[in-house]
Amino acid sequence: RLTFSPGLETPVNPFHTKEFTAAELVGLLSANGFGIDGVFGLHAGPRLRALDERHGGFVDAQLAVPPDEWSDRLRADVASIAADDFSIDRADGVDVDACLDLVVVARRPTR
Repeated sequence: RLTFSPGLETPVNPFHTKEFTAAELVGLLSANGFGIDGVFGLHAGPRLRALDERHGGFVDAQLAVPPDEWSDRLRADVASIAADDFSIDRADGVDVDACLDLVVVARRPTR
């Protein structure tokens, strides 16, 4: 939500019909009988934050023009991204609504 559709009611990504906040997703799951084991947020690590500064908005730079028009530096920076460039943090003490992606580990109701 914050990466591609900040402040918008309708997601920019056409494949997202709804982009949930942590409270909305936990509420929906809980209301339907799921037990919540953990809420986590995927955040940009130090290297991604540096790339964001370098490009004046890393995601914005990627979306500004088609990939075949990217600068060599942007293309190399995008290609260099690895799992280590992210952190997954438990919701306690971290604002998961400021994350790149939201992860809720839940148990389905027993029948």
